[in-house]
This record gives sequence, C-alpha cells and structure tokens, in this order.
Amino acid sequence: MRATVAGKGPRVRSISMSQAVRTRNNGQVVQAVNGQWLTGNNIGNATQTTWRTYGRSADMVSPTPSLCGVFADEHPDSINDAMLAVQMSLSGPFATIIDYPASYHNGAGGFAFADGHAEIHKWIGRNDTAALVYSGSPPSEHSNPCGDSAPDVMWLQKHTSAPLSRPGRPGPGKVRAIECKITN
Repeated sequence: MRATVAGKGPRVRSISMSQAVRTRNNGQVVQAVNGQWLTGNNIGNATQTTWRTYGRSADMVSPTPSLCGVFADEHPDSINDAMLAVQMSLSGPFATIIDYPASYHNGAGGFAFADGHAEIHKWIGRNDTAALVYSGSPPSEHSNPCGDSAPDVMWLQKHTSAPLSRPGRPGPGKVRAIECKITN
C-alpha cells in the first residue's frame, strides 16, 4: 500500500531521528545538536544546558547506547521535519507530547538504538495512537497534554536523554574532590 497526502502526493518516509542525536556545524566547529525541544519549548538555534545531547558515541553515557534511541517510526501525520522531538522537563500527568510516534504495528512503533539493536514498542495510552488521516498535518499542535499516555512519554524520555548533571553528582567534565584518610 502506498501512502499519499491529499493534494501533495506520495509520502516519502515515516522514520525520524532523535532530536538529541546528531551533530551540527555552527560555522567554526562541529558539535552535538542543541536538543531543540528537550526543554518542552522550541529553542530554535539557542543553546540549552539542562539535557544531554549526543554528537559521538562516546557521549552516550546516560542513557547508554543500548538505551539511547536514534531512529523511530514517527506518526505519518506528525512528520514536520527530520527529528522526533520529545520534551524532557515535564513528567507524569503534566508531560506533553511534541511529536507523535507511529503506532501502525498493531498499536506499536519501531525504534533503532545506538548499539545497533531495534525494538517494537507497544503503546499503552490512546493519545499517542492517533488514527492515520494522511492529511500532512500533525494530529494536533505541539505540547499536547499526554493524558493516559504518561507511561508512554516516560518510555520516550528514558530513551531520549538524561539531565546533564544531577544534584550531588558532577556534570560532564567536572571532577569531584574526594577526601581520603588512611588510618592504621
């Protein structure tokens, strides 16, 4: 079956790459992407310093490569760019859905991870399994309340990024001095 968008022609893809995994060239140096929607707001080309992004496999310390999603089936009506955007700042009933994952594998979507393995993940909620309309428009605008899809958003968050640093733990590139006293 060939998918088409009314008045626009055939659909060319349904796969997107994680917004947290890639590199960008700022004109002087190649660096990891900025994670445009990780904060829950579109920051455009600005820099966010809350969530990890991954330009090299060596950057993938949390989540590890076996948990870090790189490619995903995106809902055909949600595709608006090359990335699957997941907000990380809100959780539970306050979480929001930015881009919708696909659910056309019997209510599930495919994901490929940085270590090379792939999974089909079954969605629990109804908000992330919107029916296909093939309209060329998202099921609704960005930052939609997740409703009964909170466990699904939590799964997406776990496989997208992690905080740059946590209270009581040093951030990347920081070393904590440890006092060591030896007694006899």
